[in-house]
Amino acid sequence: MYTVLDFETTGLNPMTEQVTEIGAVKLDAHFNEVGRMNVIVKLRKGQRLTDYIKELTGLTEEKLANGLDEQYALQALTSFIGKDIIIAQFASFDLSFLPFSNSNDFICTKSMFKLLYPEKKSGLKQIVAHYGIDYKNHHQAMADVEMAVQAFLSLKGECDARGISYINVMTEPEDRPLNFVPTKAVVIKGAN
Repeated sequence: MYTVLDFETTGLNPMTEQVTEIGAVKLDAHFNEVGRMNVIVKLRKGQRLTDYIKELTGLTEEKLANGLDEQYALQALTSFIGKDIIIAQFASFDLSFLPFSNSNDFICTKSMFKLLYPEKKSGLKQIVAHYGIDYKNHHQAMADVEMAVQAFLSLKGECDARGISYINVMTEPEDRPLNFVPTKAVVIKGAN
């Protein structure tokens, strides 16, 4: 089984920032959807959203006021995931905000795309454009998850056909070291 997940957050640093929205879709062994989870997360006391984050995600402090407590939301997500392989567009980022994920295998769609097309940009926008997937509502957690599911299925077929290993693989550009390296990660350096 697999869980494709995406977080929206107040910023990039998991030590000082927090999750604001969780999107997750559970897939069975045949990649059929068997469950989903979409949660708005309440801001911690003193935490604020910058104007940039508000514009990027469409979230506001008012929308988050009735959300779940972050710790409870992450524990609920951890239960939802169980022992599944975690799939995320940029696994290094998402897993840095998920403190209970160290025992799970993971797949990073950004890294899969870099292994296939090292010369191309590997953001979600570029990946979905490459595969002809509709790009809509980016930076809304569930929309990003739905796009990542479609992208993963295309990437998996192509990686499998070429014999490219991608489970627990992260690519790391020479000019941008990873801020967080998942426990099980095999890091391939120099992927631009």
